[in-house]
Amino acid sequence: MFMECGVTSLDLSSFDTSNVTNMGSMFSGCARLTSLNLSSFDTSNVTNMSYMFSSCDGLTSLNLSNFNTSSVEYMTNMFYCSENLTSLNLSNFDTSNVTSMYAMFRECKSLTSLDLSSFDTSNVTNMSSMFFYCYKLTSLDLSNFSTTKVTYMNGMFYGCNALETIAVSDFWNTDAVTESDNMFRACTKLKGGAGTVFDENHTDKEYARIDGGDEKPGYLTYKEYEFPGSYVKGVGLGLSSRIGITFYVDMNKQVKKAVLAGIPGEQTVTDLTP
Repeated sequence: MFMECGVTSLDLSSFDTSNVTNMGSMFSGCARLTSLNLSSFDTSNVTNMSYMFSSCDGLTSLNLSNFNTSSVEYMTNMFYCSENLTSLNLSNFDTSNVTSMYAMFRECKSLTSLDLSSFDTSNVTNMSSMFFYCYKLTSLDLSNFSTTKVTYMNGMFYGCNALETIAVSDFWNTDAVTESDNMFRACTKLKGGAGTVFDENHTDKEYARIDGGDEKPGYLTYKEYEFPGSYVKGVGLGLSSRIGITFYVDMNKQVKKAVLAGIPGEQTVTDLTP
């Protein structure tokens, strides 16, 4: 719709997007845009966001926290080559129906951090080039990433030469991956949780596993997945106050333990028998 527009700003406050299903390439190539306020956008029926913000070179920040992405299936190249983005708010992204994240953040060369904690990747099949040349990222927390359906991971972290740590949980599984060439190519600073360092002879899915040291080397660091917390009453636990609870789950989404935070302090419960 605005593809390769030459303007520096857009007022979209009057737009009714409630029936829109395709926003593919909507702002692609709008290299002169320096700000974009999409707080009024209703994206609840959108299924395609591929290339939506690709090559938006003038944008340094983008807040999409209001986006309802529950119907989106395609996020291919969504932020591709938006080289000057330093801040990207995806805090409410529901990606439970997304099947392709191919090159989603490819060549976002100015991003130093990326919060993907809201992502549900359980239906994603393609993650190739997802973080290709994001060479200012120093760490990635992918502990919420379920990769059991992913078949393509080619070049997923290619050229992330500042990346030191990739955290994953029991959800991480590469059994279905059939193509993973150059997955870790040029990730020269990457180090696994048990000390395995980057080796240019191992850049495919072979080392895309939690580091097991000399016996089973890998580039990934284990982190327990923290299920989104809630508040409960301490009934049956000898607690009378309202407390916060964080669940830790395994790859089958079965709760392994719960950490309770509140008066009289933090407690860990491992026996969760009803």
